[in-house]
Amino acid sequence: MKETYRLYVSDHATALPSDATPNTRIAPKKTYYDSSSDSEPDQTHILPSRSRKMMKSTVIEQSAPNKPPKLTAGEITPQVTCDWENACDTYFLHKQVDATDQVKMIASGMADPRLRTWYLSQRATLNAGTFSDYMTALRNAWLEKHWATKLRKKSKLADDLTLKEWIEEVKYLDDKCLEDLASQRKIAKEIHRSSKRNTTTANKPSSLSSKMYNTSSPRLGSLTETERALLMKHKGCFKCRKFYVSHQSKDCTNGAPDASSYKTLTESNANAAKPKTKPVAAVGPVGAVMPSSVLDDGSDSEDDMCIAPFETAHLIWPCLLMGPSSESPEHFKALIDHGSHLVLIDENIVKRLGLHRRKLHTKIEANSAFMDNSSSPFSFSEYVLLSPSSVNHDWTLRTICAIIAPDLAVPLLLGGPFLSHNCLVIDHDRRTCIAKDSNYNLLNPPAYKP
Repeated sequence: MKETYRLYVSDHATALPSDATPNTRIAPKKTYYDSSSDSEPDQTHILPSRSRKMMKSTVIEQSAPNKPPKLTAGEITPQVTCDWENACDTYFLHKQVDATDQVKMIASGMADPRLRTWYLSQRATLNAGTFSDYMTALRNAWLEKHWATKLRKKSKLADDLTLKEWIEEVKYLDDKCLEDLASQRKIAKEIHRSSKRNTTTANKPSSLSSKMYNTSSPRLGSLTETERALLMKHKGCFKCRKFYVSHQSKDCTNGAPDASSYKTLTESNANAAKPKTKPVAAVGPVGAVMPSSVLDDGSDSEDDMCIAPFETAHLIWPCLLMGPSSESPEHFKALIDHGSHLVLIDENIVKRLGLHRRKLHTKIEANSAFMDNSSSPFSFSEYVLLSPSSVNHDWTLRTICAIIAPDLAVPLLLGGPFLSHNCLVIDHDRRTCIAKDSNYNLLNPPAYKP
């Protein structure tokens, strides 16, 4: 079941024209116009609306970073537009959407009927512009007149801040106020307890009281455009300003960094915070360990009496693969290896079948179990989609991602993702590999009945 992350935004009143009544709202009017015209009509009409107290809070839904966000019906405020822009930027980054297609790709997410009508009435113009142009048009059409100036005056912040920077500044100031308030409360309690213990020194200046007038600290500056780009590229948080974290600024519990010791973020900081990749077991030179002799024939060592064998036979699954370059399914012997956390396919098989090669978002590095620490790891950057089936077509596994590996010792190595995604359980004693949902045994399939 997919999890949906929801962002609830508090209600804010939307400005109305001077001739509008308190129970009315303005919505763009959908008009039909000649496609050959150079401009689109800009007409509006007033629609009856519920009062502000009855208006639902706007919800921005996004099931995953690579899924388009959805903007439900509700009040459209500066906070809503900023969160909508952030959600769309996250989607563009993970999906690698071209700049010319960005507006069209998120148009279906505007579930608010008013916003949908506004978009459709000028779809050609909005689609032809950039996403930045679209956000500017959205704010001009739906936010209160001079909203940016009013917000800056209310918060007394610098006039040269963008909306995103302004929201980050307000969040930082709110957090700072809460921290100062908690510190002052703690100091007050300490002074109160101290005065009870020593009433004779009540008039003597307390060292603790001086802390109340020394709570100010250097102000942390706003993120630069370079720092923002680095945090987005390396999965960082705009609040704590750390790279490769599993949360966003609205969920951050780390707090803002100390302004007195803060240093501007650089690419080297991001690379230093990058998590280490796990080595690939039994791969190298990108190949699996094949059977070999361990003891000489006729050995009379006492270790021959050991209960456990020195080696066991590999789990080989005969399967069928097909690609654009093959006229019919071809037979291959795949190695099932539950000790590998990857699914690998030999590069020659990819070329032979003509499979479509895809780029990994992040390169995967792997070391062989027989390489020393000084050896350079192997780097993989491409993968293909596979759906192998049994030789009698009784069972076809779910689509898996197979990483392309040059000079692989077997045509196909099926690791942990293959087993978990297809609900397969291996019994080494009985030498079975059974699908839990269908009870199908890959290594001992039922007899084929013509």
